[in-house]
Amino acid sequence: MKVVSNVLNLIKEKAERKRESLKFNLDMEQLKEKNKAAIAKLEKPKNNILKNQRIDEKMMLYKFDACRYGSIFHDDTMQELAFMKRVLCG
Repeated sequence: MKVVSNVLNLIKEKAERKRESLKFNLDMEQLKEKNKAAIAKLEKPKNNILKNQRIDEKMMLYKFDACRYGSIFHDDTMQELAFMKRVLCG
């Protein structure tokens, strides 16, 4: 009878460890998903900032070209845009 009791206890312990292992794996997967969501939230503004920065650089270059080939901009604006182009383009 004692052997049967020991075997049953071992089976229960094994089942409990299995449940704990499955719970741990589930918790880890949930944390991974939360991390992915958090990273995505951070990446979106970063990508938007980079996109807006590229658009701003293109607009400055466009305005510079418009000044160079004659436009309604004043001389001060042309000098300012020339400076920006030197800074952006090296």
